[in-house]
Amino acid sequence: MRRRRAGFTLMEILISLGILVVGMTGIYGVYLSATQQHAQAVDRTNAAIAARGLLENARMAIATNPRADLGKPLTGRVPGMEDYEYSMTFTRLDDSGLRVLVELTLEWRRRGNPVKHRFRTVALRQELPR
Repeated sequence: MRRRRAGFTLMEILISLGILVVGMTGIYGVYLSATQQHAQAVDRTNAAIAARGLLENARMAIATNPRADLGKPLTGRVPGMEDYEYSMTFTRLDDSGLRVLVELTLEWRRRGNPVKHRFRTVALRQELPR
């Protein structure tokens, strides 16, 4: 009569390692996807923060300076966020010039690829005294 030895066979170990590898591969894929989504969310959040500040400054300038020249676009780098460049254009929406469409384009690079987001808002100007 043969005595059975304690422990696992080579085949059982290979099968369990195969299952472990398949599981870890799936987890790694989820990790990579989550990392990419997080990076995109951080970029979008930074863009929204920059846009909010730039658009608020533009609205204040338009509201308080009714004689401001709206014909030329503004361009530059976002202060404090040197990787982000912006371009802002202004369009009068009516003949009186009291409503102004402000269009902001933010650009930056993610992994060497250019990313661009556009924001739009309407600013109201004070009426000029007659």
